[in-house]
Amino acid sequence: MKYISGLAGDSLLKSPDHVFGCRIELILFKRPSEKQQIPLQDGEAVQTIAGHVLGFHGCEREVGEAIIAGEDIRLSENAYDWLGHGAYFWENSPSRALQWASDPRHNIKEPFVLGAVILMGNCLDLTDTGCLESIRIAFDALQEMAEVAGMPLPTNEQGYPGDGDKIKRALDCLVINFTHTYRRDEGLPPFDTVRAPWPEGDPLYPGACIRKLTHIQICVCDPKKSILGYFRPRV
Repeated sequence: MKYISGLAGDSLLKSPDHVFGCRIELILFKRPSEKQQIPLQDGEAVQTIAGHVLGFHGCEREVGEAIIAGEDIRLSENAYDWLGHGAYFWENSPSRALQWASDPRHNIKEPFVLGAVILMGNCLDLTDTGCLESIRIAFDALQEMAEVAGMPLPTNEQGYPGDGDKIKRALDCLVINFTHTYRRDEGLPPFDTVRAPWPEGDPLYPGACIRKLTHIQICVCDPKKSILGYFRPRV
């Protein structure tokens, strides 16, 4: 059975103190080695991503400052997390992280944006056809197990009235988590990160297929392994 991890384009750290229109204070900064090949079964190989991606996490200021001071970031383990369980970041978009943290629905008293330098490593990239096939294969196995057990799979549902994006994605969460489990059981190297675009929100203008809140999210499976450092973006 073949699993290919996709590539997420390397982020360019052109200047350590001014990236993507905002000044940052890096806590830790280093460059990884060149692209590596991780041997798989039957002589196959999966290519990792040699490069940094800047991720931005919306949270309470108290929480963000504590993480910068050395506390571990808490993993999101909701049943509806669309990219499975892990630490979530918006790729290259501190303004989107702040927008999310400022949404009254999230009950955040003092919105804060935590920046992270992420080493993507072995990435389950949902823009890559090989990765999508890996997820489909895992779903087929999961569905077969559910049928044998006589248990229905969960569904993706609205998070609030009028939610056309179905932000509570219990099915997708289960399938992504099972993809990790299935890969482990097959003796294949684990995925370090999950990356995917989300066309979210209302049309950007009348007749548009472009959405107002479209973004790319990254789910980091093991922050201690994949996050090289945190910083405070000035947004």
